Amino acid sequence: MRNRRASQKAASASARLQIVYRGIDQLEPDLANPRRHSKKQVRQIAESIRVFGFNVPILIDRHGNVIAGHGRRLAAQELGWTEVPTVCLDHLTLAQVRTFRIADKIGPSNRRRLMHHDRRSYGPISSRRSNCSSAHL
Repeated sequence: MRNRRASQKAASASARLQIVYRGIDQLEPDLANPRRHSKKQVRQIAESIRVFGFNVPILIDRHGNVIAGHGRRLAAQELGWTEVPTVCLDHLTLAQVRTFRIADKIGPSNRRRLMHHDRRSYGPISSRRSNCSSAHL
C-alpha cells in the first residue's frame, strides 16, 4: 500500500512537468558527474539531435543544475544552440536526485535493485506543485 501511494504521488508530480526552453548558459553542469563525454560522443549526440531533433529534454533542479542530460547540453553547444528544452524536477529531494542520477546511468536492469536498496534514504516523493519557474534560475 505504501509503494502504491508513493507511486501515485510521483505520477501526480510528473503530470505537472512542463518543458521550458532555457538558455544553455543558465544550466550548470554537475561537476561531480562521473560520466565524462568524449569529443566523439558529443559529436555523435549532436548528429543525433541534428537528424532526429532534441527529443529528450535536459533534466534540472530548481537552481538550474543539470540532473541528467550533460551530453545533450554539450551537443547543443556544439551545434551552436543557445537554448534547449528542459524539465525541472523540483519535486525530488536531494537524496532522490542522487539516486535518480545513478539510476539514469546504470540502465533498467539494475534500477529495481537500486531503488529497493535506496528507498530508505529518499522516502516518498512530495506531491507539492512544481516550483521551477525561470524566475528561480
